Amino acid sequence: MSMEIKVPPLGESGTEATVSRWTKAVGDYIAKDENLAELETDKVTLDVPSPVSGKVISLSVGEGETVEANALLAIIEEGVAAETPADKPSDKKVEP
Repeated sequence: MSMEIKVPPLGESGTEATVSRWTKAVGDYIAKDENLAELETDKVTLDVPSPVSGKVISLSVGEGETVEANALLAIIEEGVAAETPADKPSDKKVEP
């Protein structure tokens, strides 16, 4: 199931923020409550934690772009597990 991550409320007088940094990229695994992005307003810097664990499948804006409160930031495919080294195909050849 996909989960939309939106810009959180920015306070009484805040109407927009700038995406200062993404901490994850498309295709990365993110754990619940792990920081996805940092947003800057004229008064504060906000962390945007993920409400679910899963795989980042879309980032809607780039670093340095301005977003309004409640705008779509990203989409996470919920429940997709992190890839472990055992899950990755091996480059080693097995000799009989």
